[in-house]
Amino acid sequence: YPWPGTRSVMAQEYENYSQTSQDYDSARVTYGLEVITGALCCALRRPLKELHILDAGCGTGNFTAALSGLVGKVTGVELNEGMRRKALEKTARLENVEIREGNVTDLRGIFPDSHFDGVLINQVVHHLDEIGSTGFPNIRKFIAEAHRVLKPGGALIINSVSPEQCCKSMWHIATVPPAAERYSKRMPPISTLQEFMEEVGFKAGPFFMLPETQHSKEYWSDKEVVLKEENRNTDSAFSLATPEETKMHLDIWKRKIEDGTA
Repeated sequence: YPWPGTRSVMAQEYENYSQTSQDYDSARVTYGLEVITGALCCALRRPLKELHILDAGCGTGNFTAALSGLVGKVTGVELNEGMRRKALEKTARLENVEIREGNVTDLRGIFPDSHFDGVLINQVVHHLDEIGSTGFPNIRKFIAEAHRVLKPGGALIINSVSPEQCCKSMWHIATVPPAAERYSKRMPPISTLQEFMEEVGFKAGPFFMLPETQHSKEYWSDKEVVLKEENRNTDSAFSLATPEETKMHLDIWKRKIEDGTA
């Protein structure tokens, strides 16, 4: 549910990406491409250039564009108009890319059964269910839809973080503890994702810890990066705290920087 003071515009979108899409790419990087393509090769055992991949919740199209030079065709689907517009601009000259409007939890009427060789969902699952919902029903719906649109033997690749990672290994979000705590509750445990995949017929494969992050090295190495709103706009977790909570905890962080304890 929307927290007081957040810019929620719809049930499954706690961040107003029509606004923050303007800043989103300033610190984001396409990380883990070698893991994604390696997983596709291992699972499908076909040349990458023969594959049609769905980038589910493609955002501004960073991974869509990056994959376009590696696989045969990439289709991105994105619900938010601001993010989708950025993706269309970014991929306008890429002949093997298509950007569609749609909700990843219900792709009926957009894509037929057995249409894609692979489905990628990259840092999106935490947007699908509200805090307080029981059993991550929308994530379960997405996984069922991914199974439906995949060809027999197709591959689903989920790029996400665990609840523990949200609170323990993402220092920038931890500067605002209420945001980190609420963010972690939107993340399903790996075991839950595996359970959802197996119940619709997937055979869950290996899990990898990526050595890179979704933000640039410059972002991660700058202790003051979270003090600027345009930088916080590149991570939706911050929108889960109220303005009052954000100000209070960032004031504490600023004092830590000043006294050398940050």
